[in-house]
Amino acid sequence: PLYSPDGNYIAFISLERPGFESDKSRIMLYNKSTGEINELTKNLDQWVEQMVWSPDSKSMYITISEQGKEPIYKINLDGTFS
Repeated sequence: PLYSPDGNYIAFISLERPGFESDKSRIMLYNKSTGEINELTKNLDQWVEQMVWSPDSKSMYITISEQGKEPIYKINLDGTFS
C-alpha cells in the first residue's frame, strides 16, 4: 500500500479474485475520511505493474504491461487519464 503525500488516501494493488494470480491487477483507492474504497483503474484493461503518487496527491503515475513494454501513464483520482 502507498499513502498519498497528503495522508488522505491509501492506494493498493488488488486482484478481483483472491488467489487467482492470472487476474488483472488493479489499483484500489481507500479514502481515509469517508472509508470508501474505489477501483481507480476500472476503465483500464491492462495490468498495472507499478504506481507512485504525484507530489500534490491529485493523481498517480502508473506503469502497465502493453505489448512487451511498460509505458508510464498519469491517472487522476477519478480514474481519468491525462
